[in-house]
Amino acid sequence: MPEPDWRARYSVRRARVRHLLHLTREVLGSHRWLLVKRVREPLGREIARGRAWGIRVLLRAGLKKNWVAGDLRGVDLRGFALGGVSLRGANLSGALLDAGSLEADLSGAVLRDATVYRIDLSAVSRELDLRGARLRDLRCSDRGRSITVNLSGSDLRGADLRGANLCGANLRSADLSGADLREATLDWADLGGRTSLQGANLAGASLQGANLAGADLTGANLRGADLRHANLGRAELQLADLSGADLRGAIGSAARGGERGR
Repeated sequence: MPEPDWRARYSVRRARVRHLLHLTREVLGSHRWLLVKRVREPLGREIARGRAWGIRVLLRAGLKKNWVAGDLRGVDLRGFALGGVSLRGANLSGALLDAGSLEADLSGAVLRDATVYRIDLSAVSRELDLRGARLRDLRCSDRGRSITVNLSGSDLRGADLRGANLCGANLRSADLSGADLREATLDWADLGGRTSLQGANLAGASLQGANLAGADLTGANLRGADLRHANLGRAELQLADLSGADLRGAIGSAARGGERGR
């Protein structure tokens, strides 16, 4: 049997290629967003790394002091002494900071989801807004100084705040799970909303007039705490130890949970 004419073979192959190209265009068209996403995400990460590196170079060399309203999201600022640097109104979401970083002017700066390491809470500027920040290796050396920084929504899990003066502090919706607050002064502090004090040690703490409405005090140690006139409405007190606590005038003190050993 004679071999097929080469022209016929060529036409068949060309038709197959055209068909494959047509199918490829359809697939790419319907999944174009996936391809764009796969390229955009790693490209965005590389651009962010390059931008962060450039910012660190400028700071280390002292070539730029004014970062007012700047975009410093995700930048690692640990190890820098930033005294004299203005970060007023800067976006530091997701950034990494330490005590040296906080020497900068951070008035109005956004620190939500930023992580701050090894700071002395009693030494930070009163104008600092730590809303939504994660605080690690926190300490409070000056027990007498009133801490007035905004700590609402901040992550203070396991923080050592023994004897700290947090009178009137805004700790609304903060996470204080496992925190050591023995003998701390929290008179009139706002610990309401979704504040978590699960397993926190509040033995001997003063919480006169404090707002604990809706707070989670599951398993908290409140032995000998002063809770006079505190608002405990809707607070979760399951397994909390309230033995010896002063609950005179407290609102909702017997609402839920175990006030054992009173």
